[in-house]
Amino acid sequence: MIRFILNGKKAEQEEIRAAVYSLRSQSADIQVRVTWEQGDGERLVREAGREGVKRIVSGGGDGTLNEVINGLAGLEKGKRPELAILPLGTANDFATSCSIPHAPLDALTLTLSGTSRDVDIVQANKRFFYQCRLWRIRFSDHRSPPLNSKIFLAARPTP
Repeated sequence: MIRFILNGKKAEQEEIRAAVYSLRSQSADIQVRVTWEQGDGERLVREAGREGVKRIVSGGGDGTLNEVINGLAGLEKGKRPELAILPLGTANDFATSCSIPHAPLDALTLTLSGTSRDVDIVQANKRFFYQCRLWRIRFSDHRSPPLNSKIFLAARPTP
């Protein structure tokens, strides 16, 4: 069984519905849950963990993915479902860096046949997150640079 946690802002997209119906017609057991407000992603992951769901699909952008990751991190290690991604956001940083297709049918098909891999997450201030790029900012002294300089430096990824 796959639990598809879908950002509520994307629930009416016909391409997503068509992909789910197409895979269900091929006997895929996909259960859809839609988020409504902040915190729903975490709550739905905890619910899926209690119900023994083996794989979760995070359908949304980086914000939805972060909520789902925080829900997974809160589960006991042996009870964490695998995580798959349907990238529906603007940036989709993590999905892009993992070469996950952006077309809903292709991404959902991958969730059925793909192989899972361990990915590191980071914890800061009681929240978990993923990091897909390493950023390096160096200053020659401890004074803070002008604001425009900070923005420019923060936008340059480490080679």
